[in-house]
Amino acid sequence: MKSSLHKLGGVWVSRTKETTPGTYQEANLMRLPWEPGMKFELSEDKQDDRDRITGKEGPTQTYELARTASGSLSQNVSMADFLTWIFAYYFGACANTAPGTLTKMHVITPLTSIDHPTFTAYQKLGDGVFSERFAGLGVNSFNVEIGSGWIKSSCDLKGWGKSQVDYIKATGTLTSTTTLTLAEYTAAMEGAGDGHLRYAGGTSTDLVAGSTSPERLENIHRVRIQKADGTWVVPTLTECTGPTGGPSVVTFSEIAGLVGTEAFEIYYISAQADTWKTPPSINQESPLKLVDCTLTVNGLYAGGTTITGGDTVINNTWGGLTISGDNGLQLFNMPGSGKIYASKLLRGQRVITFQLSDELRSAVLAADIDANSTLSLQINVEGAEIETGYKFGFRYIVPKVGIIGRTIDVQDKYNYQKGNLIALEDDTYGVGKFITWNKITTYISA
Repeated sequence: MKSSLHKLGGVWVSRTKETTPGTYQEANLMRLPWEPGMKFELSEDKQDDRDRITGKEGPTQTYELARTASGSLSQNVSMADFLTWIFAYYFGACANTAPGTLTKMHVITPLTSIDHPTFTAYQKLGDGVFSERFAGLGVNSFNVEIGSGWIKSSCDLKGWGKSQVDYIKATGTLTSTTTLTLAEYTAAMEGAGDGHLRYAGGTSTDLVAGSTSPERLENIHRVRIQKADGTWVVPTLTECTGPTGGPSVVTFSEIAGLVGTEAFEIYYISAQADTWKTPPSINQESPLKLVDCTLTVNGLYAGGTTITGGDTVINNTWGGLTISGDNGLQLFNMPGSGKIYASKLLRGQRVITFQLSDELRSAVLAADIDANSTLSLQINVEGAEIETGYKFGFRYIVPKVGIIGRTIDVQDKYNYQKGNLIALEDDTYGVGKFITWNKITTYISA
C-alpha cells in the first residue's frame, strides 16, 4: 500500500563527483539520518503572454524559459560524514588518505577554479509513490552551529535542473472500448529539450510494476481518454496484467460513446530495473557535540595540519560559535545546448563568516576592533575513537580572520559579547583548510 508519510521516503547524494558535470553519478552514495523536510525540487521560470496583443484581455498561453533545481540538507546531530561532504563540495578540492587501518583523513582546500565539481542527488517520496534524481548540483551555502549540545549543520544546494523520475507518461491509441495496451517506451518519446527525463534505457518499460493486479493498479497514477468531441474522461480501472510476458494490458469499465480508437494518456511506474531507485543503507557515525570542541585563537600557522601556540578559549566562558559560508553559485544556460535546464554552474564569490560568542570579561575584543586587528582561528572537534590514535571529527584552520563588528547580548542573565568575524585571504595560505577523520574512503575524487 502506497503511503505519503515523509519518514518512509529518503534522500541521498553522491560523495564522488560526477565524472562529467551533469551526468548522473551512482557510485559512493551518502545517506544519513536527516532532519524532517529535506527534499530536492525543480523550479520553472515560466512566463505568460498577458502583455502581448492576442485579441484576448487575459493571458492565453504560458512559455517555459528555464528550469533549475534546489534543495537543502541538515542534521541537528551532525556527523563527520556530512560535515566532510559539505566542506568538500563547498571548497571544491579534497585529498583523501588512509593514515590508519580504519581511519581515512580528508584534507579539503579551496579550489582556485570557479568551475566547481558537481554531485547527484536522489530522493524517494513516501513509500512507493515515486523516485527522482537530479544531476549537476553544488553546495551554494552552509551553516555550522557549535552551541550547547550537539553540533548542528545545514546546507543549501543549487543545480542545473536536469532530472529524471521513475514514472512514465505515455500516450497511445485504444484498440478496444475496455482495454488499453502499453508499448515499449523509448528515448525518442521524450520531449525535445525536456529536463525531466523519464527514460533510463533498458527494457520492460511496457510493463507496469507489481507482482499482482492490485499492486499494478496502484502503480498507475492516472489514465485518461480523449473522446471524439475533445473532452477527456477518467475511466475506472479494474485490472492490469503483467509483469511477465508483456506488454501490460489495462482493463477499465465501459464508457458510453467510446468507439475504441480514441487517444489515451497514462502515468505509471514501470517494471524497468532502475538500480538508482534503491536507497543505500544509512551510514551511522558517532555524532559530534560542543564538549568535543576546542577553539584556539592567535596561533601560528606555517602550513601542515595544525596551528601552533595561541590562546585556547576557556570552555566555561564560551557561548558558542557559528560558521557560515556562501559561494554565490550562478547557473547558466549555454547557447546550442538545446536544453531547458542549465549546463554550467560557476562560483560567484566565496565568503566565510564566523560569529563567536564569549562571556564578557574583558575589553580585548573591543580594543581589537578599534585597532583593526586580525587573528587566526583553529576549531578542533574530536568525537568517539575510530581506532587507537584517531577519532571522528574535524579541524578547521583559518590563518587570517578580520573582526568586522561586536554586539553585547544577555544570555541566561550574563553579559556575552558576540564577535562578527570574516575569513581573509592570506597571501600564503589563502582562507585555510578543513581536515576531517572518519571511515569513508573518498569524497570528490573518482
